[in-house]
Amino acid sequence: MKKMKLGIAIIAMGALATTFASCGKDDNKDATVCSITSIVKTAQSTTTTTTIIYDEGRIATVLTNGTNGGSKLFTYGFGTIQIVSKDKAGTTLGMDDITLTPEGKVASVTKKTAAGDMKEIVAYSYDLDGNLAQYVVTNAVGAKDTTLVTYINGNMTNKKYSNNDVTSFDYYADKLFVDGDYFKITQLLENGALAVANTNLLKSSVTNNGSITTYTYQFNALNKITKMTVAGATTDEYTYVYDCR
Repeated sequence: MKKMKLGIAIIAMGALATTFASCGKDDNKDATVCSITSIVKTAQSTTTTTTIIYDEGRIATVLTNGTNGGSKLFTYGFGTIQIVSKDKAGTTLGMDDITLTPEGKVASVTKKTAAGDMKEIVAYSYDLDGNLAQYVVTNAVGAKDTTLVTYINGNMTNKKYSNNDVTSFDYYADKLFVDGDYFKITQLLENGALAVANTNLLKSSVTNNGSITTYTYQFNALNKITKMTVAGATTDEYTYVYDCR
């Protein structure tokens, strides 16, 4: 099982990308709204910066610097999102066509080449509680790969892959699933919407071969995550910058 890594360089994760903007006060029309506008990744002495630009509260553009940098452009339709990925020279690398459930979760992702040819389709299924139950990846020649998902107390606790490998997840019981959580930020940067929506903040993951990854967080006075440290075979740090209005 591969070590989980944040998709900051993915230009080379029920809600739309508006969930990236969160309120500092509840039920208040004058509430302060904070959005993550920058993520600085430090990995093995290399620093990469991702800038997030919003339009009407939704992710519109993601820009990443560095050798594998580039851009992702998000276009929203009725129950759809199209994402076009480009390299740092502006050359189109490919595009993703995403459909959403009525609740705003990811229903399917069709990944295409720059020429528009289908590379793979990922189809998501949910249980009666709205939790992800499985997802099926179908490649260009029709071969399928199914991953089964288990939820307990509103948190995804296991993923069982078609080769019978299993990854298990643990959570901070006293911390809620908020902006900056590993699962939340990777999905929004990847797809502009969520498939996995947990109750609590991700604490650790372990594969059936014993590979452990831990996730620790630092918070500011507004209880926003300002830094995430992902420690496994290597340690990566992600520092978040917010725009609060």
